Amino acid sequence: MPPDTSHESLDSSPTRLRVGLFGAGLVGQAGHAPSLWEERERFDFVAVADASPSVRHSVAARYGVPHACATLEDALSLGLDAIVIAVPDPAHRGAVLTALDAGVHVFCEKPLALSLAECDEILAARGDLVVQCGYMKLYDPALQRMVERLTEGPVELVYLSVEVNDPDQAPFVDHLGLVVGRDVPQGLIDEMKDRGRRAVREALGAEQQKRQQQQEDDLPGADVGHEPRVAVWTPRRGKDDGECPAKSLSRNRSS
Repeated sequence: MPPDTSHESLDSSPTRLRVGLFGAGLVGQAGHAPSLWEERERFDFVAVADASPSVRHSVAARYGVPHACATLEDALSLGLDAIVIAVPDPAHRGAVLTALDAGVHVFCEKPLALSLAECDEILAARGDLVVQCGYMKLYDPALQRMVERLTEGPVELVYLSVEVNDPDQAPFVDHLGLVVGRDVPQGLIDEMKDRGRRAVREALGAEQQKRQQQQEDDLPGADVGHEPRVAVWTPRRGKDDGECPAKSLSRNRSS
């Protein structure tokens, strides 16, 4: 459970939150791990949990994290105050509920879950704990304009698809020296794909899913297996007491 701070005065010095990272893929390595390391006056980066042994041990070593955990439960057993969830979308609901059941605050990457029913389930389990969803585009001017246009449009919006036709994300993250996990159990990969497909079928119906798949197949790069979406993270400058390890590592890598 989170520590009881009710006895502390309002002007007392804040304590560092014990935080873990669950999921050290692209977003975990490019965004959350460097941020937790850079903000170490506020966060005690306690654990990295990931299904890939090579990834969790590499990221933990890079940022001096004492615990590299195979499961979320292993990380939660360390007495965390909060957990950052950056695993694949179909695993969000289960991870958030597991963390809440352990009495831990949650920051979850978007989307919070794959259906309104799952979101309602999370809200019902939240209690007094904080559950924050990482919609970093919420204040993007383009997004705000889109919302304005939608309110001026049809009464009921049935389907909206936003595609970024840039299949190559390397220019945005290659300098970070990301570790690719090629040792994730195949069964887990298959399970995540199956959950995602089922969520699409439930939300759109079989016929609409077929149309959506055709649209994705027609996108540039689809024939070579590129993902037609891109995550962009702009690294901040290192603090006076040290530069972000990911930046130092990327410069020292052999080409």
